[in-house]
Order: sequence, then structure tokens, then C-alpha cells
Amino acid sequence: MVGAVTQCTTIAADADRLACFDAAAARLSAAGEVAIVSRQDVQQNQRRLFGFNVTGLNPFSGSGESEELQSISATMTSARNLGRGEWSITLDDGSVWRKTDGVDVLFSANRQYPVTVRRAALGSYMMKVANDPPFRVRRE
Repeated sequence: MVGAVTQCTTIAADADRLACFDAAAARLSAAGEVAIVSRQDVQQNQRRLFGFNVTGLNPFSGSGESEELQSISATMTSARNLGRGEWSITLDDGSVWRKTDGVDVLFSANRQYPVTVRRAALGSYMMKVANDPPFRVRRE
């Protein structure tokens, strides 16, 4: 809808341009309450929501203009061994991830490490801590 408004600016003839603006304004008015969000805001929200299954609720997904975020990079600020091979890992952006597979971790819970979390098959996520082998995680 906003694209229709900006496209009107390319029309040279005053009467035609005005008719274009009037038609675009009518479509915007008929749409009800409309909010314009910057690309930067969309990117920040995609990062904030990364790992949550909110595609049906996420107004920032499926816009057709940007691809879905495939990975994030952060720093591990803390890790807690929950026993039985499970870990709770907190990143510097405040997100908390839980290790969900049987891969042994080699990192120390008392150090900060660079972390990459990427989308994997069937809606799962893989975390790589420093140079250690990746393991499956889910967002909490």
C-alpha cells in the first residue's frame, strides 16, 4: 500500500498524480489503522524473536521484502549444567537456550565464548560455541 503512494510521485501530469494519490489514500484509509515500521526495527525484532515459534503471530515475518533471519551471533555470558547432559546457556542479548541433544560440550561454564545459533532442519536450531562441535538447542 505504501508502495502505491510512493509510486504516485513518478507521475508527471498534475491531475493524474493527484488522482493516483487520492486512490492510494482511499486504499490506506480503507485498510484501517496502519503503522509504518522501519527496516531497522524489523531486523531488531527478527533478532529478538529468533528461536521462538511465532511466525503466525509475528507481524515482521513474511513481508516479502526481507529474508527470514537464518542465524545470530552473540557472546555466551553464562552457562549452567542442569545434569544429564542438559545445559542452560544465556547470551549477551538476554536470550536463554537449552541444549537438547546428547553431544558432549567442551566449554567451561565460567568463561565467555563467541556463539553462533543457526536454523537447522525441521524447525530446530544448532548452537556452536567457539570452535567446539555444534549441538541442538531450543529457545526458552
